[in-house]
Amino acid sequence: MKVWMEKNCVPENLRKEIMVKIREKLEQDKHADVENLFSILPWATRKSLKRVLCMSTLRKVPMLEGMNPKVLKMICDYLKPVIYPENSYVAEADLVRSAPSSRWIRHCYVAKVDEPVDQMVLVTEGTMWIYSSNSTGASASNKIHRTVENGGIYGDEQLLSWVSKNMQHVSLATIPISTENVKCHTRVEGFAITATDLKAVATKCKMYWNYDDPREKQRVASSTIGMSFRRNRADRVDFARRTGLREAKSTSRGELDIARGKALREANWTSRGEKHFARRAGHREAKHTSLDEMTSHRSKQWRSEVTSHRSK
Repeated sequence: MKVWMEKNCVPENLRKEIMVKIREKLEQDKHADVENLFSILPWATRKSLKRVLCMSTLRKVPMLEGMNPKVLKMICDYLKPVIYPENSYVAEADLVRSAPSSRWIRHCYVAKVDEPVDQMVLVTEGTMWIYSSNSTGASASNKIHRTVENGGIYGDEQLLSWVSKNMQHVSLATIPISTENVKCHTRVEGFAITATDLKAVATKCKMYWNYDDPREKQRVASSTIGMSFRRNRADRVDFARRTGLREAKSTSRGELDIARGKALREANWTSRGEKHFARRAGHREAKHTSLDEMTSHRSKQWRSEVTSHRSK
């Protein structure tokens, strides 16, 4: 495993992470199939490893040259590990979970004449023969057009041309038909992306995709700008609605606070006024009382003086 990672230029931090996961798996199950590496790695590690193994190959594809790195990364994320037996057309790929889909995948063969080209295969180990004859014996080797070996890719021209046409008319009904056979001369390991997944990548990354027709890119750009404008307008309306509700709540709370403060102030002023009024009333009553007492006292003195004078 260490030799394989060194051969494929896996970064040191990723190597350590992979070895830790392998040790943990072996501690849990001594008979675990560690050769089937992707079956024991977590999703995030699988994602990083696929990008390390496949990104350089994708950059060499002519139709992907100059493509935005976001597109290449998403293609890597959709790739699924496959293994094809030696000297065979019909092969079941090892069942391996792969991001972003959580389904188990099963491939029957790479490609045959007059059959749909429904996958693009990146070869990391092994050799595939590509020829046009329907025969399978030694005669087939005499008509080999080309081979796909380590770091090579099959199905890129057919599927990328298919998905790079008018996005509105890309359909599985118009998927390209193979004009050649693909045979695994040796055991082949690699990664494959289906036509459906490649179409999904092109749809999600349509703003960054390199279309055959420049007018298609203009149409996609205008459509995307229109969608973005409508989305932003809807967001603004929703934001205004939510802001209005918050302001209404804040206003009602503020009005309640004002009313409470006013009531408290009025109560304070009322109590203060009542106290002041009572104090002043008390003073007036006290003054009147003292005046009455003085008048009464004086009148009594006067009467007593008058009475005494008369008696004399």
